[in-house]
Amino acid sequence: MLLSNDTTTKYKFRSNYKIRIVGGIQVKDPVPYQVSIQKLQSQFPFCGGAIISERFIITAAHCVDGLEPKQIFIRFGTTDYKIGGQTARAKQLIIHELYNNLTYENDIALIEMVGAIKINTKLVRAIPLALANMMLEPKSKVTITGWGYTYEDEMKFSQFLRKVEVEIMDHDKCNDIFEGEIFTGMFCAGGDPQGEKDACQGDSGGPVVNSFKQLVGIVSWGIGCGRPSMPGVYTLVSSYVPWIYRKFVNPNDKTTDILKPRRPLKPKSTTSTSTRPSLSPSVSRNLFIDERNIS
Repeated sequence: MLLSNDTTTKYKFRSNYKIRIVGGIQVKDPVPYQVSIQKLQSQFPFCGGAIISERFIITAAHCVDGLEPKQIFIRFGTTDYKIGGQTARAKQLIIHELYNNLTYENDIALIEMVGAIKINTKLVRAIPLALANMMLEPKSKVTITGWGYTYEDEMKFSQFLRKVEVEIMDHDKCNDIFEGEIFTGMFCAGGDPQGEKDACQGDSGGPVVNSFKQLVGIVSWGIGCGRPSMPGVYTLVSSYVPWIYRKFVNPNDKTTDILKPRRPLKPKSTTSTSTRPSLSPSVSRNLFIDERNIS
């Protein structure tokens, strides 16, 4: 999410140069599916992601849009983004064909790795995906993890992994808050009157997990970090399960007929004066993806 102090610029990513968990706690043990996506030369941890198979990591499209595989590397199996765990290199960046960097629709991407990740360990495991088209119940709790800012204007990443628990917000209520900008491939969480709990800059692309330890969301965008009554907005993973499986079979498949562009539930208010900034490079409980069973 790209943040600023300009309150007239409403929509800002939780991405490349500013976001960390707000109001959460430090994680003692590695989250086995969590990855830190970093710039190769600087080891700058600009986004998060999640391991979903031996070859693939899932993240937000805005995290890798405009980048090349050779520019990034992945660290995982550690709570410290600087040291420990394992590292891997990217072979291919697969951004959703209908990703829109103005509306944040289809903010989802896969990173195909060079070689297979050893995931059958205590410290490194793939996370199961939510079932296709599974909806999230308002007020149910989800957990977000990341190395992003711990408050909006901090300008510094957390060296150690943190987590926070927030509640799912009713879709219509969130759509009202954002004036019709919440599409059906998105959901909102957090936004309690006190604020203080949210994802922030640097958490973009990171996992949102339900109580069944399923990946239900990807950190996408929001206004500021942890502001009172202001939820974060996340990509709804269950809307994209068919797309994910197609890419497993053929990463170069450009078919777009499975997922159509997603429209808001109601029109945006014509009285709104807000603008979006241009962006530059911000129930099965055991549904693990086993590429050996995909043909």
